[in-house]
Amino acid sequence: MKAITYCVTLEEPLLATALEGDPNSAVSYDYIPGSVLRGALIGMELRKTRRSELDLSDEATRRRFFSDKVRFLNAYAALNGKRSLPAPQTWSQKKYAGAADKDKVKDIIFGSSDEADEKGKPKSLRGKFVALDIGQTALIADLKRTISVHVQRDRRFGRSREDAGALFRYDALAAGQVFKAAILCDSDADADYLADLLRKNTALFLGGARTAGYGRVTISEVDVSSEWHETGEPVQVHQPIVITLLSDVIVRNKDGQYAPDLPSLCDALGIPLDSVEKAFLSQTVVGGFNRKWGLPLPQVPAISMGSMLMLGQGSLDQARIKRLTELVEHGIGERRNEGFGRLTISWQRSDRANLSGVKSAPVPKPAEVKLSASQKLWQEMQTRIQRQKSERDALAEANKLSLSLGGLPKSQINRLRQIVLSERLKPESERQLSQAIRDFFKDISGKRAGKHFEKARVNGKRMEDWLSQTVSEPNGLLIIDAVLERAAKQGSK
Repeated sequence: MKAITYCVTLEEPLLATALEGDPNSAVSYDYIPGSVLRGALIGMELRKTRRSELDLSDEATRRRFFSDKVRFLNAYAALNGKRSLPAPQTWSQKKYAGAADKDKVKDIIFGSSDEADEKGKPKSLRGKFVALDIGQTALIADLKRTISVHVQRDRRFGRSREDAGALFRYDALAAGQVFKAAILCDSDADADYLADLLRKNTALFLGGARTAGYGRVTISEVDVSSEWHETGEPVQVHQPIVITLLSDVIVRNKDGQYAPDLPSLCDALGIPLDSVEKAFLSQTVVGGFNRKWGLPLPQVPAISMGSMLMLGQGSLDQARIKRLTELVEHGIGERRNEGFGRLTISWQRSDRANLSGVKSAPVPKPAEVKLSASQKLWQEMQTRIQRQKSERDALAEANKLSLSLGGLPKSQINRLRQIVLSERLKPESERQLSQAIRDFFKDISGKRAGKHFEKARVNGKRMEDWLSQTVSEPNGLLIIDAVLERAAKQGSK
């Protein structure tokens, strides 16, 4: 098996809609589902082959995108360069802890969950994402979200109307965060093919509301490895065996019905029900959206990520333990190619029963960005637009200044203006306007022209003093040139 790992950086807020919220609202997951990433890879394949839909008669296409031989895992928050994982439901912190204990994380599966003292009541980390750092430290993802309100617009009129002006609220993952994902491939050829697709399509859109300023992401750090492990460490069997679900799991019972319960989970794991010593399970409802159909997927009950089982010591023989280690790689249940059914064993163990929790934000590393030709053109356009705005502001400021020439002739004004224009044409690093102005006034000192400039005033100041002061200000050259242009129009012949 080979694993493709890659980072997804949110350039815009992401709306990967979960099944919650009001009818006129959309709330995003705290992660990027594998189904969304699988859809993005399908889009890359369509663009590469220049097709409007996939060729399902091709065996390689079916294997890569529609079989469990390729599994598109969820993208979880990247913490200190590591892919975080759903926090086990048994990880907790004291709700009313003092300063010394507020950051401590305890795994209650290795002790009693009963707390007699209300001040020490445990608060579960369920729904959080964590990564184990150096020593006994657990990094806890501090995800940022953004809430925006949108107004429904009439498509024909391009604005809201009395009969079509509903308010929508979007609760999305904020831009600037980094998530780490993986694709597991049974075939080396498939891994190389999909990794090449990712490297050639670094900019794409994910999730919903893409035309409303959501969903633009960047793909980076694409790597292929045969030694990748989802928890960051090889699977080792410790007693007692603890099974932790790293994603939602969809399983059916013996009658073929969706059943997010302990017996159905044990059947999927291939372990006897009486081998379970402790179980912490919770349920959720999963759905999705099929863009090919243009319809939502059926909603089905599932076992939530972070659920876990503790098996009795020595309750499994070697054959069943070997089978469990194989399931860590392949997963269990349905929709495994969309990131469902992930698990690990012995990631929770007694030597990790007490940890120190530290909040960490999934922030991207500052890196040099290589711009495409279109991006460079857009950047140049933005620079020109900003420069034009600065020029308009400078001209407006120059026109507000009072100007008194005192009989200053146009010839001397144009002589000075020519010096300013010649400096404007030089590169910024070579400009020496201050020295050029000083040389001009030194040259006319004591002459008739110098006496004319002595009488000229700009905003109540001697023109020479105003020029010396303005030349060092932002857009000083523009302002001076605009004032001299006004002066040339008003000056005497």
